[in-house]
Amino acid sequence: MAYVVALAGNTWEVFVVRVWFVAYLTWILGLPGNRVALPGPAVISGLASLVGFPVNTAVAKLALRYGRLAVIATCVLSVLVCVALAVTAGGPVRIVLPLLVLVQVTSIGDVGALTSGAVEAADAARRGAALAVYAFTGYGTAFAGPVVAGVALDWIDGAGRPEAWSAAFAAIALGSAVAACAMAAARPPHDRA
Repeated sequence: MAYVVALAGNTWEVFVVRVWFVAYLTWILGLPGNRVALPGPAVISGLASLVGFPVNTAVAKLALRYGRLAVIATCVLSVLVCVALAVTAGGPVRIVLPLLVLVQVTSIGDVGALTSGAVEAADAARRGAALAVYAFTGYGTAFAGPVVAGVALDWIDGAGRPEAWSAAFAAIALGSAVAACAMAAARPPHDRA
């Protein structure tokens, strides 16, 4: 069950970042002092996603060696980056853009390790059902996360205010915080009865 909860938190974050990355970067680039020559926000988002996939493989390999600690460390890093984005909301593009790219990368970074861990942790006789619950829960939070971030933006007068983006990034951070807590509470596979 820990892997189900962890994936729920992870997909919450992954999809919020995917949905809101371009809108946030477009807003940041429109602020005074942040007009710089860059590829379009969608291109930057796409490239950041692509960088996330080798990181995903690396975290999965680290998880094979160090266990849940690799996933927990990736989740904690992602939470810290979300907090940094909340604190710097509306700030200079030279600070915000690297953080935004990093959150795109870290949010994807632990998906492979979570999925392989879920397969390993599931009872072989119930593996199909376990993975169905895993996927259903993950896609449910993948839907809910972007909605909650949007509500947070609207709750604080819309996407044109730094405080609103701070609230949205706090909502995003919840996903990896939940994933980290679930993985920290999980029993290692060799401890199962």
